[in-house]
Amino acid sequence: MKQDSFDFQAKPARVLDLWKVDEQEDPEYPAQVISASNVLKLNRTATLIWKLLDGHHFVQDIIDRLCQECVDADLQRVTEDTVRFLEDFERRNIIDLHPDPLQGI
Repeated sequence: MKQDSFDFQAKPARVLDLWKVDEQEDPEYPAQVISASNVLKLNRTATLIWKLLDGHHFVQDIIDRLCQECVDADLQRVTEDTVRFLEDFERRNIIDLHPDPLQGI
């Protein structure tokens, strides 16, 4: 992964909007993202990222929020893990890293 070429000013958005969060059902994996082929269970950190993928938050804002939520977080590790998560979900066509801001108007 080349972070120096990653666009931290992107405002990624969910492509799939079939998801639910139920912390009572499974506190370790509170969110489920439902795609055509499977159901992805997201851990608490991934759930926080998922909630922020609304096309209004910069990638850097998401990383900053994760660092605020996780007191002992290492910025480099959070950055690498977040970039890996976003790239993986874009490859699966679950999110769009560069959505059209005029879409939906």
